[in-house]
Parts: sequence; C-alpha cells; structure tokens
Amino acid sequence: MAFLKVSNVAIRGISACVPPYVEENRDIPFYTAEEAEKVIETTGVERKHIVKDGITASDLCLKAAEKLINELKWERESIDAICYVTQTPDYLNQPTGFVIHDKMNLSADCMVLDLFHGCPGWVVGLNTLSSLMSSGSIKRALLLDGDNVTLEMIALDRESRPLFGDCGTVTALEFDESAPAMYFNHGTNSKDGKALIHNEGGSRNPYTMETVETELRDEFDRLERANNETWSLHDDAAVAEMRRVVDQTIRMRDVKAAHEVLQDLSRLITQIALPAVLVGFLQQHQQQFGRYQWRNAATAKQLLNQGMEMVNNNPDWEEVRQVCVRIIDLLPIEEQEKVQL
Repeated sequence: MAFLKVSNVAIRGISACVPPYVEENRDIPFYTAEEAEKVIETTGVERKHIVKDGITASDLCLKAAEKLINELKWERESIDAICYVTQTPDYLNQPTGFVIHDKMNLSADCMVLDLFHGCPGWVVGLNTLSSLMSSGSIKRALLLDGDNVTLEMIALDRESRPLFGDCGTVTALEFDESAPAMYFNHGTNSKDGKALIHNEGGSRNPYTMETVETELRDEFDRLERANNETWSLHDDAAVAEMRRVVDQTIRMRDVKAAHEVLQDLSRLITQIALPAVLVGFLQQHQQQFGRYQWRNAATAKQLLNQGMEMVNNNPDWEEVRQVCVRIIDLLPIEEQEKVQL
C-alpha cells in the first residue's frame, strides 16, 4: 500500500455539470419491460444523464470550471496547473488537458497533466495534483475529472448501458499552510479490472471487420427481439430490409460503413420500440398517480385514461405520443426533465 500524507493544500470548491438529456433504463430499446425492471431492481439505477450532439466530457468539465472560477473570483492568470482525468479523451493523439487549457485561455506558464483513469480517477488525480502543490511552487490548480462513456462503448452493451452516464467535474485547489492534511491510501487490484476491458478499438486489438460483424449480428438480433415484443410496431418489412443491409455491409467488409449501419440499427430499434415506451409511460404514471404533484390532477387522470383506452383500440401511435406529451406538461418541472419520448 502507498500511504501518503499531503499538507498545505485546501479544496476551495467543487462543481459538476451533467448533460440535460436523461435516459430512462425502462426506455432502453433492447430490454423487455420485465428485463428493465429486473435491471433496476438489481442495480438501483433508474435513469442517468447522457451526452448528445457531439458533447464530450471535456465540454462538461469546462462548463463546471467556468462556473467555479467565476464564483471563486479567480483570475485565469492565477491558475498555475490543471490536471484532467478521464478514460474518454477527445483525441487519440493529443492530451485533452491541452484542449481545455486552450479553451480556458490559460497562461503559457500553466502546467497541464493528463491522467487516464476510471473509477478511482478523482482520488488519484487529487493525490497527484495536491502532492505537486504541497511545496508551494504551485499556488492554485484545477482538477478536472469526467467521462462520456456512453458515446464510445455503451450503446450496444446490455451489461454496461444501464449503469453509466456522463458527467464533468472540477475541483479548485489552493496552497494554504493552515489547511488540514489530506491522507491517501492507494493500492491496486488489477486482476478484477480485466472484467471491465472493452477489447476492441485500441492498439492491442484494433477494430476489424470481424469484430464489427459480431456487433452487427448482435444488434440485428436485438432488432428482431424488439420487433416481436407485445407492444411494438411489428415492422416486418423494415426488419427484412435491415437484414439485407446488414448482410450486404458484411460482404463489403467496410468498417466505416458498418459503424453507420450500427447507428441505423439503433435508431430503428428505438422507432419500433416506441409503443412499448409509450405504454410503459402510461402504465407507470397511472399506477403511481398519487406520488406525483400534478399541475392539474383531474386533467392528468383524464389523459391517462384516454391514452390507455387508445392503446387498447388499434391506435395511431403518434396520437398516443401526443397524449403522453400533454401528460408530461402536467408533471412538475423536475419530473418533466426525466422523460424523453
């Protein structure tokens, strides 16, 4: 064990930023309703914030950092070092800390560190950066820690997707001889970590057509399962066309085209699974009606009954979705932000 004591460094503030989009685990298209409830029961995770539209963890960290240094009234020229901890860097060939340094317009005298770490990243980063500061040569520093794993590896992963969201944080550190000491006790259990390795895509196992072919076939299997669900659009023609596209892509052996088809598969699964999502929404809010502080309870109950009546009578699912949207408008703001239809 590495037992370390770090003196003369104070934490002046912590800020975090999450993306606005919330994914409900009940809405993940490749789970049946029963599977989703079992996952939630087992993990305790019902929903998480995930990035969209090209946002990365460094963007979230930057947002948090700008807020924090403004609140602390720190001049940018007074920041002597930044340390960025992530396992989802912006680029393969440049430390993301440099990107953050540039976007924050920090001084050329500011030191930049990048650490590649997962779960213990904040603790490792805090120990590393505060140890460098304890002598007093670095007066102020920012520890940025974030990940956007949902963009890189989670979308097709039944085991990981319900667990992980995206977030960016920043911790402001300052040299202070009166600060209480910080104590760190570091060890490493590398054998268990092997279970978390995503094997394909790195230098050890670059993406090949064989690995992508496996993902294509697995995702198509999920599409077929979604199409066979009780509440689904049962779009056999679209599924048959996607089978043709998948087979053709595999024969072409074009990795880039295969990744585009994987995205198309994911979108089609979401489209076909829409009825199941809408029915789940209606049933959940009907069964748990009393737990919500409705803006107009009478109208909400009327719309829920209307929605369920439509569901049972060969509905136009877009019309059902519009009823659900009206129901969402009657929820408290904090509940509205959790729902995406």
